[in-house]
Amino acid sequence: MFNCRYPQITRISMLMRPDLATLAFMTRIANLSWDRIEPLLAAGAPAILPIGAGAKEHGLHLPMNADEVQALWLAGKLAEKTGALIWPAVTYGFYPAFTDFPGSISLSRATFVTLIREIVTGIKQHGARRCSCSTPASRRLLPSAKPSPGSKV
Repeated sequence: MFNCRYPQITRISMLMRPDLATLAFMTRIANLSWDRIEPLLAAGAPAILPIGAGAKEHGLHLPMNADEVQALWLAGKLAEKTGALIWPAVTYGFYPAFTDFPGSISLSRATFVTLIREIVTGIKQHGARRCSCSTPASRRLLPSAKPSPGSKV
């Protein structure tokens, strides 16, 4: 079995489509040594940086890491079609409206922007010509458990 960060996902994927499970494993840089990454970047492989909260409320029906799971899924689908390399997910972001909920963490806007800028700069310094961010984050201003007045939720 692969030494994968998300072994349960790999096992399920391998049962459904072994070829896609192998592709998903091989496109995540966390699963590769640097000498395997270098020639892929030199050959023009684009980079994907998934961004999805690992600690943000989503109501009582979803886990705190719902954004992270969706960002990784989206990154996997994009990598399937483009041959992109997937960087480890950024699981903290700027989510100030959600910090009243236990477990929900938010960075300041400046810290989050600096974090993403520095990661993307580092990816490009290693030879990626293109870098895309995959995120399922919505533009909602209020958390799902506290809908805005007049909302038809």
